[in-house]
Amino acid sequence: MAWCGNDCMVLSVFDQLVVIGPGETYTIDLRCRSEGMFCFTEPDGVRIITSEHTYFFELVQDALK
Repeated sequence: MAWCGNDCMVLSVFDQLVVIGPGETYTIDLRCRSEGMFCFTEPDGVRIITSEHTYFFELVQDALK
């Protein structure tokens, strides 16, 4: 589990990320071939590291609301 920004949490469950954000919950499939996924909190998002790839996710708010 890791923070993604000020008001969003990211949970790694098997080969999926569950993003629990302000108001909504999303599921992202990463389809990792290896076992293990590590989440690291960054100042403006979360870094996901597997043995095959490195991902960076950040929460983007709708500026028109």
